Amino acid sequence: MTIERGLRAAALLIAVLAFIDPTLSGAGPDRQTVVVLATPADDPGLATQVATALDTSFDVSLTDVPSPAAYVLTGADLPEGWRPPPDSVVFAVAPEVSQTDVRILRLSTPKELTVDSVARIEVDALVAGTGDRDLTVTLDVDGARVQEATRVVAGQDSRATAALLFVPSRPGVVHVRAEAAVPGRRTAVADAAITVTARVWRVLSFDSRPTYSATFVRRALEADPRFAVTTRIATSRVSAIQTRTPPFSLSEARALDEFDLVIVGAAEALGSAEAAALERYLRDRHGAVVLLPEGPGGTLLPALTGQGGWMQDRRADPVSVTHGAGTWSAGEFIWPATWPPLARPLATFADREEGAVSRHPVWQAPVGGGRLVVSSAIDGWRSRAGQSLGFSAFWRSVAAATANATPPLVAVDLPRRLLMPGQPADVDVQVFSDGVPAARLRDTGGIASPVRLWPSDAPSGDATGWTGGIRAPDVPGRYRLEVTTDTGVSGGAEFMVVDPDAFGAAPLRLASVPNGLSAAAAVAHRGAVVPQARLDTLPARIAEVVTPAVSRQSWYPMRSIWWLVPFTLCASGEWWLRRRRGER
Repeated sequence: MTIERGLRAAALLIAVLAFIDPTLSGAGPDRQTVVVLATPADDPGLATQVATALDTSFDVSLTDVPSPAAYVLTGADLPEGWRPPPDSVVFAVAPEVSQTDVRILRLSTPKELTVDSVARIEVDALVAGTGDRDLTVTLDVDGARVQEATRVVAGQDSRATAALLFVPSRPGVVHVRAEAAVPGRRTAVADAAITVTARVWRVLSFDSRPTYSATFVRRALEADPRFAVTTRIATSRVSAIQTRTPPFSLSEARALDEFDLVIVGAAEALGSAEAAALERYLRDRHGAVVLLPEGPGGTLLPALTGQGGWMQDRRADPVSVTHGAGTWSAGEFIWPATWPPLARPLATFADREEGAVSRHPVWQAPVGGGRLVVSSAIDGWRSRAGQSLGFSAFWRSVAAATANATPPLVAVDLPRRLLMPGQPADVDVQVFSDGVPAARLRDTGGIASPVRLWPSDAPSGDATGWTGGIRAPDVPGRYRLEVTTDTGVSGGAEFMVVDPDAFGAAPLRLASVPNGLSAAAAVAHRGAVVPQARLDTLPARIAEVVTPAVSRQSWYPMRSIWWLVPFTLCASGEWWLRRRRGER
């Protein structure tokens, strides 16, 4: 009877405790959260191995979360768009490299090209092992092989760089694939996407009076189909010569926004109203302005360059001016008394003058988000007859480079233009005009689906920023993201969705240090590089650096399933003893 009563009392006590749900508390270390991040180019299985090794000691997240105890990066690069927070702890896990391995460390491609321009692709490859090896680097564009280069590498774990070229013939997004191979070894693959445009740059040539310099620069651009030149030449106070529909005055600030480049002839004849409008166009519209003065003085030149003092320099004999497109000559110059600190030359003298201050016949300086080009060689047009190719080619190249850097009125940016089915991608939109944008994703068949955009911080000036995201369609092909404002201004960006079996490898970025950017981040953020073979030591290495917070922790013992075991034993034991004596 005593045993039965004891078992019955124990069962009742357990049931009462389960009903009361008591709390036990005590001081103890918090369980820390560690974020494991992998780059798209790395083996996703390595991130899973790291998460498994850390799971017993930490809470592991494979996505970024606020304020983790530490980050663990797998591979040699950084995840796309991620940078270590200033006070974070970063560790890197270096994957094992086979002695027969070939890796592409860097695939450098231009982000955007124009039709018929030359694209330079650089491939930086690592060949593991020792001895002399023949490395073959090939370039495929949209599945067609366009060039191949061979390099001989020697020594242990050697690097080689190959430069490959191709000329795009049509606008759109092209799929670029680089392959690096050594006989008898695995072929390394890296992919990228390049946007090819057939953009026609809109140029406003505005002369406050007829000038030779502006006339011949304008003629050089009018002969090039890549430019659509709108002209206004004031011949008197009441008459002007114009083509297309130019603004009546440069003081009409909003009228300049539709142009990619503004060329100003006789800049010294314009006043403060024109200077204010052009400065707003440079800073807020991120546009480009070319000043072709005929002499010092006036308001416009000092206002835009920030240099109040100017001086003239006349040479008895013209001097040669050189640049990448050829040479031409000039004999009259105007120089700022003090050069702007960020000015850079677009053309230089063929023969450097000994002991002279470094001066540039044509130079460029940033003004806000825009670009200001000043021609200090005021009579360079005189050499157009004998060296017309050099003069005209120079101004066409300058105009193309500066106008191409001017963003469209609706600029759509997709950081990733090569996606796998279902892969997410960010969308950034800048609108340099009035109106609220609406985005649509359109496939090759013309079917469009809406994409939601949210306001974001405006980059500067009059531009409004919008952000959003898309998920790549399941069907491989070419797609276009179109953005149109309610005022009728539109823009867009194309991207490709590639079948995973044909994708091969994700785009790689520059690894600027020997062990990769992840190793540099680990060294700079109190961490270390742990080889994949020593993955079992990673929890201890993290625990050495991370100090867990101590807090009062609560424990609810009756919420555990294990309390049912003693309750069942006590209740069943008491019942069995009573049945044995014949009681019910």
